[in-house]
Amino acid sequence: MQKSHIASVSARMAEQVADVPSGVTTESASHGHVHQGNCMTPGSVSKGLVLGQEEMALKLSSLFKPACGPAQQGKKLSATGLALNMVLSIIGTTVLGISAQMQKGGWILTPILLCIGCAIVSEMTWAVSKVIYRLSEMGVEVRVYQDLAGGVFGFSGRILSSVTSTMALLGMTCNGLVLISKNLDYSLRVCNGRSCGRRWWVLAATPTTLLYSFVDAGDLLKKSAVLGPVVCVGCVVLALIGEGMAAAELPHFPEGCRGSPDLPYWTLIPDLANIDSWMKIADVASYCFYCFAVVVTIPSMQGQMQDPTELVKAASGGYVVCVAAFLAIMLLGYYAFGNLGPDSIIDAMRHNRPAGWWILNRPWETGTGTVVGQVFSWMVTVNLLLTDAIYVPCTVQAVEGWAPCVFRSEQRLTLPKVILRLLYVAFRTLVATMVGKFIELTGLTSSLFCICNNILIPVLAFHRLKAAKVGHVRKALHFVIFLFGVFVIVVGTTSALTSLSMSTATEDTAPGEALRTGTDCQ
Repeated sequence: MQKSHIASVSARMAEQVADVPSGVTTESASHGHVHQGNCMTPGSVSKGLVLGQEEMALKLSSLFKPACGPAQQGKKLSATGLALNMVLSIIGTTVLGISAQMQKGGWILTPILLCIGCAIVSEMTWAVSKVIYRLSEMGVEVRVYQDLAGGVFGFSGRILSSVTSTMALLGMTCNGLVLISKNLDYSLRVCNGRSCGRRWWVLAATPTTLLYSFVDAGDLLKKSAVLGPVVCVGCVVLALIGEGMAAAELPHFPEGCRGSPDLPYWTLIPDLANIDSWMKIADVASYCFYCFAVVVTIPSMQGQMQDPTELVKAASGGYVVCVAAFLAIMLLGYYAFGNLGPDSIIDAMRHNRPAGWWILNRPWETGTGTVVGQVFSWMVTVNLLLTDAIYVPCTVQAVEGWAPCVFRSEQRLTLPKVILRLLYVAFRTLVATMVGKFIELTGLTSSLFCICNNILIPVLAFHRLKAAKVGHVRKALHFVIFLFGVFVIVVGTTSALTSLSMSTATEDTAPGEALRTGTDCQ
């Protein structure tokens, strides 16, 4: 397969930082007017970013190797190969939270927003490809996304791309630890057969962050390359099996106990007259864009293709396959769990539920884990722990790039580097301990950074360069897409921050410890 290791939150991180300039050399960085001895000039900061991201690119290169690639048989990606690569890049643990989006948008709006997200990403793929061709005509080589941002907007564009990539890494690595802790809490009942609490598992998994911050374990990920396709297919298959088992259990959930006047079991469409509904719509759109946040990989992929002119068609084909898989998972999951489902579908894969479980709080999360859920949970957990070997060092190096005079040294570890790594470990642990809802953390990261790289920059770059002749209809479409992106950034970020501020209180009550409120079920 094309990608040596994929799956889940880590794959999303790869897509956010795929713009690292692996082809940029120290000499090319000198064009930023670097003055030796002065660490505060724009050129020196740019050089620090380039050097730091060159190291990141070396690690991330193991994630973007085409099948029978140049290093193997001198071949490049075919159109089919690119489509498969896109599927692998998109489908991972994104399937864990896709069903939960139905609770916010209902039967109608959520699938529509998913399809709109796919269509917008397809259009942005086309726009980016045109910008790349236009820059090549101007003599600017575009190997990675930052080359594109820098070629169009200059130093400020490269810096903006660097900021969004670095912050996305921070958000995604924190989110990865949240998922690891949730899965371990689901899989391991070592406290007298009961849950020990997710926060304890955050602390238990923290040593891996410490290890990867100080030790280069990238070879571990390369040896586990076979897990990429396995996790991709496994996530879809196990999600559908688990949801199918829950759907078969739904008849045992009394109809009179499923919903309440304030919260029906299923929602056709949210109340658009309510401001909260628009915040939920922004949340759904943010998650959908997060699923398809692969625009930043287009420059790298185009350079690896046998026929670059087939890129848009091949990539769009991959997007459509992903939409079909997501629709199947989200619709079946919503039918089974309704508005009472958990953030992660793994948490609902249970059996041996207590008597009268349907009247208890978070009913689908009561009982013990099923075999399907255990396999799903461990598969995702192992994958996340392995991919941490790449993304934890990349995050540290990305931060180091912002202060080249402090962190650039021939010595592997200096006092500033040790302090930075310890602070990063503490930061990741603190965030994962305080934030229990990975969907809200995903939404915050996506709204703030994913939208910028995957919508705003492509639209602005296309029209600044006038990369291709387009009619008034397409210009109007791009304007609407840009406004929609701004809407998601503003409203989605506000909604995510609001939800995160309330997540601690809602997480304290464990499933089955209280009665559901607002229902007349006895």
